Amino acid sequence: QAGAVQKGEVTGPATFDTHIGKGIKLRFDNFYGDFFLHNLCREQPLPGGFRVGERLFYKGPDYQLAKFSLDYGMQVEVVGPCRDAAGRSLEWLDVMQPGGEQTIPCAASNLSHAEPPARSAAAELSAAQLRARRALASRREEQERAAAGA
Repeated sequence: QAGAVQKGEVTGPATFDTHIGKGIKLRFDNFYGDFFLHNLCREQPLPGGFRVGERLFYKGPDYQLAKFSLDYGMQVEVVGPCRDAAGRSLEWLDVMQPGGEQTIPCAASNLSHAEPPARSAAAELSAAQLRARRALASRREEQERAAAGA
């Protein structure tokens, strides 16, 4: 299938005239042949097209996993693919803070090469902070109405 990533076994140097010195012979489950080196890679591409060791910016919502967290705008390093319990690759990557010791799962869609724009003041507040502020404002309004009616 064109464009699909498959794992093949190198069986020797390319022997087809146009590939000699520029390719290798590979065997796959259902076919074999000569392939140009520029069409091959050693590792399966990671979600989002990112590479292990690449430093990216986190552009998703703040979240915490155990004692480790990802904050909007934080720079992270790609450690590898994130896999589910069955070992299947997800559209997620394992990342870590530079100099960190713990990997954190992260959706590839929440990563970017470019630093994300600064958040507005409202976006800086967590959902819990916003709910608390709304509850306080509602209580104040109730108290003001009660005081005005007394």
